[in-house]
Amino acid sequence: MLNNKRLMLFLSMTCLIFIGLVMIYSSSYIWAEYKFDNGLKYVIQQSIFAIFGYFLIYIILIILIEKKISNLKNLIHICVRH
Repeated sequence: MLNNKRLMLFLSMTCLIFIGLVMIYSSSYIWAEYKFDNGLKYVIQQSIFAIFGYFLIYIILIILIEKKISNLKNLIHICVRH
């Protein structure tokens, strides 16, 4: 189960993604309705990417937990550098 820090991080991330989706909706609804006859086109696209991102995070965490990578600091350092 999620501990308190992970739960807070997950809720914060979800809240920020939701706020971002609302911002996309409010800024692009009229243009998407005019251009594509679907005011939610951009919101739907970004929602799909957000769901895909959650899925990737879940898969990566399972891989890290199963393999028990002890050298995680070096992996994070490499990812941050590039």
